[in-house]
Amino acid sequence: TYLLLVLRGLEFLVEEEIRSKLQVESLEVCSVQENPRPPYMQVMQGQAAVGKIILRTRSSAAEVQELRSVQATLALLAKSDEIDTESDAGVKQIGQSLVEADWDSAVKLWKQHAVRPVEDDKITFRGSCVRDGKHAYNSQVVAGEVGARVIEKFGWGVNLTEFDVEVVVVIFYKFMVAGIALADPRKIQFRNRLANESRSALADSQYVSTLRPSTAYLMLQLAQHKFGDVVLDSMCGIGTLPICSADFTNDGVFALGCVGRAAGGQGWSKCGHSSSPRGHCAVGQHAVAPAQSQYR
Repeated sequence: TYLLLVLRGLEFLVEEEIRSKLQVESLEVCSVQENPRPPYMQVMQGQAAVGKIILRTRSSAAEVQELRSVQATLALLAKSDEIDTESDAGVKQIGQSLVEADWDSAVKLWKQHAVRPVEDDKITFRGSCVRDGKHAYNSQVVAGEVGARVIEKFGWGVNLTEFDVEVVVVIFYKFMVAGIALADPRKIQFRNRLANESRSALADSQYVSTLRPSTAYLMLQLAQHKFGDVVLDSMCGIGTLPICSADFTNDGVFALGCVGRAAGGQGWSKCGHSSSPRGHCAVGQHAVAPAQSQYR
């Protein structure tokens, strides 16, 4: 069973892609919804507010990895909608949820996605927590509880930087999901976040502040982009959306531009690096009008 983290608010488009590409056994959108009465929650703000989909599929790991609209893919361990937020009892609840989780299925799924095989007695891991909302405990305490329960069950060694397995708990107010991250752990560039999305079509793929490729894909789906369309992005920044468009479709003309010379140069370097064999890009720079420049 997969736990998919996706762009909040566009889960319906993610579901469309999943159903069109995979053999779905079951699919549940479990993103937190706005509470009509106090306490109110900012359901669109924060890392933990990310959209969440639980998926069971007969499709292969390789087919799941080909999904364009997914930010992160995990093997589901646990889910709860009633975590105590006002005392340390919430931490114990999370730990107990992990104790009762179906680890055999999750570890089997992780092995199907692992980029390099590791013998069971040599696996190293770390526990991580992504948390938003008010709680009587912090993320470090939760991560420590995760680590304690995993060591208790498997005896795996702990390594916070060179690990094989990352057990992730995502907590949003009283809502919790947990899973094993299925991304390559070597791609995690910041010590407190999940692995970054693959940016294979982008020249500076280590630059993580650009638009997410999954967001670019969903924007194109929302615009009902289809084969043969011309994509024009006149304020493209460093060109992520047009380049991703070319990568997604493998056919088309994409024009991009921006006021900054540096940004235009980045866009051009990306065009030269794009893996799309048939896409064509034109890059331009806007002249800055006097009325604009005096306010810069």
